[in-house]
Amino acid sequence: MFAQCAITPTLSKGYTWPPSSTVSIVNYGVPSGDLQTAASNWSTDLLLGFSFSGGSVCYSPDFTTGVGTGETINMSFTTIPVESNPPGGSDNQVSGGVPVVRGLTDLEHATFAGTPARLYVVAVYINSAMTADAAITEVVAHEIGHTLGLADCNYPGCAAGSSVMEANAPVSTINGTSGQPGPTSCDVSSVLSVATDYLCPPPSPPPPQCCPYNFFTGGCTPCTSPIILDTDGHGFHLTGAQDGVTFDISGSDHPIQIGWTASGSTNAFLALPGPDGLVHMGSNYLAISRHNRPLITRTALPRSLFMTIQKTVGTATV
Repeated sequence: MFAQCAITPTLSKGYTWPPSSTVSIVNYGVPSGDLQTAASNWSTDLLLGFSFSGGSVCYSPDFTTGVGTGETINMSFTTIPVESNPPGGSDNQVSGGVPVVRGLTDLEHATFAGTPARLYVVAVYINSAMTADAAITEVVAHEIGHTLGLADCNYPGCAAGSSVMEANAPVSTINGTSGQPGPTSCDVSSVLSVATDYLCPPPSPPPPQCCPYNFFTGGCTPCTSPIILDTDGHGFHLTGAQDGVTFDISGSDHPIQIGWTASGSTNAFLALPGPDGLVHMGSNYLAISRHNRPLITRTALPRSLFMTIQKTVGTATV
């Protein structure tokens, strides 16, 4: 039973691959199945980062095996070269009380490219003394994590099995396992906290709820409805658009054909005329918002607002 995932220490953004890059892992002797498993675990789990981080991932790198033409990991199955203090650390485990370096990512001598600079080519060394597939897969996954802005997660602060970046944990032999064959949810979240440009851009805000849509301006009119009065209690009598009038209901200087009060009815729009005493467009109307709140912006109204707007656009009688 593995422990709950740990918050993984991170490096700077410069120690990560550019967004949407295809990272070719050129294999120099690492058992191919183990390498493929670790690389696939990283590619898959990064894309699933939305379930870990609360944001969708669109631009994470993809790890492939074979010779490429761009971003590259040169991965060798060999003895580990001497490295005093590599950025991020190395995969050290304690076997029989003796520290053993099982993997090393040589970030100190890596190549960086772009503006701002991001990782371009890096050498990774996997200790060829290992023979167990599980151990090799774990170490390969750990070293890939160093190319994604993750540092070692040292035992006992990181409990055994709590991170792909587990380091300095006790194992029975060099073939023992103490971490993970791929990133945990916490590991992925740590990557995304550094390489924020792997995340999808935030969605556009939804358009305002409008009625009606203004096809002339590409926008919307306020979500309001004109107030119509039944002046004598005989009910409301309105027409459809076909039998209505051409009127600038949206206040956009583009009159459209709309429904209206029926000819001969005693219904009236409640409106506040312009300085010329006429009602020219829908913005002169007093209206009810979609939440039934009157939209009256003047504190004092100079005269009665009851008026019947005639079918001739631009004229009104009080």
